[in-house]
Amino acid sequence: MMMTSLRYAIAAGLVLSLGLVGSAPADAAGKPKKDAFTLSSADFKDNGVLATQAANFGPANSGGECGGKNVSPQLGWKNAPAATKSFAMLLFDPDGGGGLGVSHWVAYGIQPGKMAFARGEATNPPAGWVGGKNSRNSDIYTGPCPPVGDAWHHYTFQVFALDLAPNELPPGLTRDEFFAKVKGKVLREISLVGRYTR
Repeated sequence: MMMTSLRYAIAAGLVLSLGLVGSAPADAAGKPKKDAFTLSSADFKDNGVLATQAANFGPANSGGECGGKNVSPQLGWKNAPAATKSFAMLLFDPDGGGGLGVSHWVAYGIQPGKMAFARGEATNPPAGWVGGKNSRNSDIYTGPCPPVGDAWHHYTFQVFALDLAPNELPPGLTRDEFFAKVKGKVLREISLVGRYTR
């Protein structure tokens, strides 16, 4: 219940701060409509557990203290607004950094015809997308590495359908800089949460 409240609090904040047009419409049972903008993964369900391989190796020379292989999960989306000129994908852990949050991936300039990332694709140097800068100053996916003994962290993958051409934003934007640049340009946003702990 707490995770659900947190997720919708984050979404509500984005709606207000980015001037979001609206979220995916739902039917009377609360399920997304058949033609709604949706994000899913073959590797985990919404609010499901991320596989250990998705976790990070750990800081340099750490001996792999995070216990993972830093393999980004498969992600796919569909039914984007017809006016979409590009997509962006962000990964954020609101529970990290002592509750201040940790940015794990900032990707944008994704061509409107691209509707998925294959497993492991985001771990490689950007190709067909522009790398921003995450909390470790990396332009690629950096997997989970919560402190040992922490409660579940909730890794929020977000896809933004944008009214911006793929080459409009410069490389190296942080999460906050990205938000400032796309304000008023977000057509739709959808998210998917994966949980992880050690």
